[in-house]
Amino acid sequence: CGSACDQVCNDGNCTEACDPDEVACAGSCVDIAVDVEHCGSCGKSCGAARGCVGGSCVCTIGSLCADHCVQLASDGNNCGQCGRACGPGELCEGGACADSCSSGLTACGAGCVDVASNPLHCGGCGIMCTGGKTCAAASCSCPAGLTDCGGLCIDTMTDSLNCGACGNLCMPGEPCAGGVCNDEQ
Repeated sequence: CGSACDQVCNDGNCTEACDPDEVACAGSCVDIAVDVEHCGSCGKSCGAARGCVGGSCVCTIGSLCADHCVQLASDGNNCGQCGRACGPGELCEGGACADSCSSGLTACGAGCVDVASNPLHCGGCGIMCTGGKTCAAASCSCPAGLTDCGGLCIDTMTDSLNCGACGNLCMPGEPCAGGVCNDEQ
């Protein structure tokens, strides 16, 4: 909330209680159905390359193998399917083990990737796009219609914490529509 508060922080304001679809976690109101730091319950973090859908952590990039999100097309330990590892000196390319990467691909770890479009290796090995950003032309950016607000891709037309612009808070209970805070329900 930006100041000490004996209550809970709800949309940037101190209030007695959270909205009906939110839960108080560490003094702030969160929607545990979609919050990646409190997914399904307070403190349950989904980690990198994961999102929270319906209170469950899901892979936003790749597939879930042994509780890790991986890209089956380029993961040397899960090449083409979970648990299938490439041999010593081999690289995973397109879900198959190979001796080297094809032209235009870069060896990152034990996999061959296109650093111009791979969100886990965007512009170079290990450079991950986060906050809902995608990789295009070797650069992480927000998809069309979303704005980068503090590293997260936000729809400023509907987000009550960033209504019309990053950091523009609507009053509690006030929805954001068309980038404008509206007290009419």
